[in-house]
Amino acid sequence: MEFTKKESYVSQIGFYLMGKEYSNAYHLAQEFSQKYSDDLSSHFLLAKTAFHMRKYDEAITRARSAFNMASTKNDMLACAVLLSSSYFMEGHKDEAYKVLRQVDGKNDLDAERLMFIYAVTQKNKAEAITYLDQLYKKNPHAAGEFVQLFF
Repeated sequence: MEFTKKESYVSQIGFYLMGKEYSNAYHLAQEFSQKYSDDLSSHFLLAKTAFHMRKYDEAITRARSAFNMASTKNDMLACAVLLSSSYFMEGHKDEAYKVLRQVDGKNDLDAERLMFIYAVTQKNKAEAITYLDQLYKKNPHAAGEFVQLFF
């Protein structure tokens, strides 16, 4: 299948991801990234698909590229969450923590959840409690469900 528009790649990769067809998503994202190497979404989607394929080194490289291309706060946060998660899964917990601290993720639920997890893994109890408190203030129901994952 040959695509001629960025939107077609994004849509098809999205469908593959929703269907958990990670290998198909990954291969199409590679093609997308080669064809549109100057596009943030091509790097982000390749990082995301590499992450699902457990290719964390590649996910780090591509997420870093996407992060460096980001020009809006929302794009930076999305890239930072993916980059941080990739670092974490690769065993680079300090780097994972540092990436999220670089961006202001105070209003992003995913970023705050990760900051809580990273604070716990760093044995920083006071900071973990602070992030958990912030989560409860924003959305008590979602925070409660999140905490249940650990107990």
